[in-house]
Amino acid sequence: TTGPVILGSLEFQNDGNEWLFSNMSYRPGDRVRLNLTESFDDHSSIDKINFTIETDGEVYSELSWYEAQFWELPELGTGYHQITIKAYDELGNLASSNLSIAISPPIAKNLEVIDISSSAVEVEPGMNKFWVTVQNNGAGTTEFMLCSNDRCVNSIVGPSSYSQNATAIVFIEADLDWFETFTVELSYLDDDNQMVVKHSTSDYDAGAGLELIELLGIVIVIGVAIAWYRTRNEPRF
Repeated sequence: TTGPVILGSLEFQNDGNEWLFSNMSYRPGDRVRLNLTESFDDHSSIDKINFTIETDGEVYSELSWYEAQFWELPELGTGYHQITIKAYDELGNLASSNLSIAISPPIAKNLEVIDISSSAVEVEPGMNKFWVTVQNNGAGTTEFMLCSNDRCVNSIVGPSSYSQNATAIVFIEADLDWFETFTVELSYLDDDNQMVVKHSTSDYDAGAGLELIELLGIVIVIGVAIAWYRTRNEPRF
């Protein structure tokens, strides 16, 4: 009357293609499998048990013992993942067991700009203040530089983990011309000591928030100025 006993552990494949037990956190690209060989049932032989494995919303059902006993996980992204194993015997008795696995960020350095905000709702020509959020997608502390035109700021962002990405918010000022879009250049050294440069464009345009009547006034003023300049340069005789 009781369901199967599911005993599972996680194993990873090392460089020598050996499967080794480990309860550590893994990284994207690691080959990881379930080892269910110690599972058993009080009534049916193990080869008569049907298995279902669920992870990240994917359901793999009607797995035989041959398929389930060393079931390799699909490649998982950075984060904390829950694995649910269900099994039922010939009498229909059902049992389930849960395992969890942490996937840590890659070792390789990988930064990106994920947000740009301004101190003003609408930026204007001249000096403007911005806050740029840089996210670390790697597992190590990384120094970087942010530049906008000729203004640069050096900063550093801490390591990320499987539970959260580390971020750094950098304040930078930019002198924008009329209708110039605020852009920022992110640069850092990768693991091979090569410079990586990434460009990001914001939604902030200097003067883009001007109303139609203001634009019309500017056009009229420019037109009058041009006409006046031409009249001054016409011959008097």
